[in-house]
Amino acid sequence: MSKVHIKTAIGLLNIVWPEFGEVNGAIFRKGGTRVVGTEDMDTTGREAFANHQHILDLFQHKAYKTGDTEDFYIPSHPDFIAACEFGKKLATIWFSKLRQDFPHHRFRVYYTQDDNPIVRFHRVRDDEPFWLSEADHRQAITDGKVMVLDSGR
Repeated sequence: MSKVHIKTAIGLLNIVWPEFGEVNGAIFRKGGTRVVGTEDMDTTGREAFANHQHILDLFQHKAYKTGDTEDFYIPSHPDFIAACEFGKKLATIWFSKLRQDFPHHRFRVYYTQDDNPIVRFHRVRDDEPFWLSEADHRQAITDGKVMVLDSGR
């Protein structure tokens, strides 16, 4: 592996081992997506939206192919496959960090790879549904295209 600049390493560390904070009972990742246009969502939906990370957006890669009307990713490309591996590991790391930082809260951390591997999380609330139901994604879970980590299990 070639050497990377120390600032790049710090940037990656902030993605891999982020700071989390609580705002009005919701947990957010520092530097995450801004929660704009989510007024109609419940708290779980706002968290899942704000706390998501598209893996391929983080790195230079060649896993895309330009189509007639839009760009799309090639799931068989080695860079896409590497992004999937990174995403699964990132989900596991975020899960560990959330459990460490907020041991009295229950969380769900998700990895999905429909068109771009994504990691996201939300706090579990008794009065709100999960962002993703395993029952609706059984085959994708079996195929390793979706992971659900739940600290209540």
